[in-house]
Amino acid sequence: MNERIRNALIIAVIGLGLIAVAIFFLTRLVTDSLAPQAAPVAPTPITSQVVVAARDLPIGSVLSEGDISVVSVPVEVAPRNAVANAEEALGKVTKFDLISGQMVLENLLADPTNINHDLAFVLPDDRVLMAFQPGDLMTNLGIPQRGDIVDILMTISKEAPVQSENEELAREDRPTGSGTFTLPTFQIMEIGAVVFEVVTTQETPEGQPTPQPRSQDIRIIAYLLALPPQDALVLKHLQDTGVTFDLVLRSPTSTQLFDLVPVTEDFIVDRYQLEVQQ
Repeated sequence: MNERIRNALIIAVIGLGLIAVAIFFLTRLVTDSLAPQAAPVAPTPITSQVVVAARDLPIGSVLSEGDISVVSVPVEVAPRNAVANAEEALGKVTKFDLISGQMVLENLLADPTNINHDLAFVLPDDRVLMAFQPGDLMTNLGIPQRGDIVDILMTISKEAPVQSENEELAREDRPTGSGTFTLPTFQIMEIGAVVFEVVTTQETPEGQPTPQPRSQDIRIIAYLLALPPQDALVLKHLQDTGVTFDLVLRSPTSTQLFDLVPVTEDFIVDRYQLEVQQ
């Protein structure tokens, strides 16, 4: 084999090698361009805890553990006034309707105490909030609590005829003449809130949390009632004229309006068949 042929073979082998290398790199380039791109790894989001409604809640609801839950949301979607701890929401009153999953914000809640004075925000447009202190034994014992259903009874001494302010009585049932009359003022009243003060305090060891006041340490100042304006005016007039009030507690499910006859001295005589000496 002469030198010219040998050089031609060498050139041919080198050319084939270069073609093979070019084909290899071209194949890799095409393969890489057609392969799906790896999804970028998203950074771990920064979250914060917020309280949300666990179910639909109407206005005026008192929040309990079953009404709310705590979830984590991205910090950028959590408002500054979002309630972060369930303890901060428990026992509060909703000022607006809440739907399931809605974040609970501080401005959506009212504190049912006399500290913030914000229960007026949950009042219907046709109601006014009135503080009422009956001064009866039930109040002194602290028995009626917020949300309880009560009737308000009154005893009044008058020289003129008296009739119930709650409903029209039949003419023959109206107490007449002088003396003392006892009759219902209002029926089926819901206590909106209880305003109280702690009259004595318990000594707390240093470093220990302050305990809740005992019932005997609390004095009820007034009950807050949501009333139609006219009824509030009637109740104020009765208070200002020295009427004696008493509360009677109803069943939580009671909706019946009782048909009651005002009690007078003659009623007692007739009912118990008393003999009255002239």
